[in-house]
Amino acid sequence: MEIPELQEVARQTRVSREFGVGLLIGSLALALFLYVPLAGRTASPPSPGDGAPVTGVEADAFQSLPPLTAKAAIVYDLATGETLYANNADAQLPLASLTKLLTVYAALLELSPDTLVTISPRAAAFGTPRAFAPGDTLSLSDLARLTLTGSLNDGASAIAEAGEGRENHAMLAAAA
Repeated sequence: MEIPELQEVARQTRVSREFGVGLLIGSLALALFLYVPLAGRTASPPSPGDGAPVTGVEADAFQSLPPLTAKAAIVYDLATGETLYANNADAQLPLASLTKLLTVYAALLELSPDTLVTISPRAAAFGTPRAFAPGDTLSLSDLARLTLTGSLNDGASAIAEAGEGRENHAMLAAAA
């Protein structure tokens, strides 16, 4: 073998050894993190199916919540359709960021990112913060990016309006 070939073989061997040592150290660290929390645990308390009485368990999980400081909140069980908790649920409040995320998500399920969206007078007046004027036209991807980074209510409203008549319109309308 030539010297450059030997140097390459030596380099590959060194890289393989370093990779193996790193993999071993990572595996040991993972095992340590998995084992340490288990070492401090005690036997689990009996469950209601074991025939033993269960004590100290709240009958209603929402009774032990810390006080809420939000203006409004709702917990909805999607499986049963039941409202589990509501506090000022019907209040008309500015759009929350999570609602804007859902609006953009639902719009992208139905529309192409290249779809042109024109800001309507209704969307432009949707509340603060706002950045668009009636008649502004942007692609859905650009409008979504601006809406999410600036948390813009007028952009979210325009995105919801762009999805009118689509399959997921109910989600878009609920989000806006």
